[in-house]
Amino acid sequence: MPSKPTRQAVLKLIEELAEAGKGPRLGRTKRDRINSKLNELTRNNYFLRIPLSIIFDILEEEEVVPLQEDNTEWAGILSGDKGRLMIRLAPAISRHGEFYTPYVNAALNIHWHKMESGRYEVIAYVS
Repeated sequence: MPSKPTRQAVLKLIEELAEAGKGPRLGRTKRDRINSKLNELTRNNYFLRIPLSIIFDILEEEEVVPLQEDNTEWAGILSGDKGRLMIRLAPAISRHGEFYTPYVNAALNIHWHKMESGRYEVIAYVS
């Protein structure tokens, strides 16, 4: 029985594929569909907190997974009165154990700003 690859070996392979531009690519149709849903969520809406779970639900509907720097599923929080974050994405089907192979041409961008009213203005899109 072949041995299970180490975490470092999987990460190295994923990075080599991404650097060579050989990883998966997010298609225009899916990107447009995600961005349309994100725009509908955030356009003219202000939030008591950053709607990260709703944003991630939209990605999940399209079988896209947000990633941490080590290509595992993203787990974290957003804080502060203003900020921006770029999160790498991967197709759900690219899972290798706990790791995913990221898209070479896509990332989730989230910008937020807490207004005087105490509500957040949020912009989210996939580039």
